[in-house]
Amino acid sequence: AAMLAAILIKREVALGLTAIVSLLGGIIVEYNLALTIFYFVSGVIAVFTLFNFNRQRDLVRSGSILSVANLVTVAALNLLFRSSFNYESVLLAVANGFLSAVLAIGSLPFMEHLFKITTPIRLLELANPSNPLLRRLQIEAPGTYYHSIMVGNLAEAAAQGIGADT
Repeated sequence: AAMLAAILIKREVALGLTAIVSLLGGIIVEYNLALTIFYFVSGVIAVFTLFNFNRQRDLVRSGSILSVANLVTVAALNLLFRSSFNYESVLLAVANGFLSAVLAIGSLPFMEHLFKITTPIRLLELANPSNPLLRRLQIEAPGTYYHSIMVGNLAEAAAQGIGADT
């Protein structure tokens, strides 16, 4: 949820959602403080690792970082809240990071379509030269096609120059 909110809406909203979901999750599991802390830390790390999101591999990178962070968090929480170390929970926490990335990648196209939000991944799909509309434009109006490519490159350079989302 945190990854999808960070991609589709904004980081600030994703952080607020993470806080609410972690508190509700802790309440659901009989007011378990350790799980509430885990949910919160995992969500915050997921949101902050999705900076400069442009490609699906950024989600995979975020999932890898999240797996390592989950490993450290659960190991620390095991040492703090349990009398014996639980290796099973550590393995599940590591799997959680990868599973979160997989679920985010899989559900992102549906969420984009459902809420009519265009993400950088969708824009890259539309800019693919094998897109039928671009292919038709290239064949029927090559001057317009190449002019549009040049204007797009200029706009991208200008956006990078001012720090905007390219």
